[in-house]
Amino acid sequence: MTEERRNAATKLLKTEMSSREIARAIGVSISTFYRHFPAR
Repeated sequence: MTEERRNAATKLLKTEMSSREIARAIGVSISTFYRHFPAR
């Protein structure tokens, strides 16, 4: 995951979006999202 995508995900984590919605919004799979944000 690029730094740009990580930054976007970090901002979106502060919203009420689900993990799946965030992954879709930044263009990564849900598996990749959880690999980088395991506590979510």
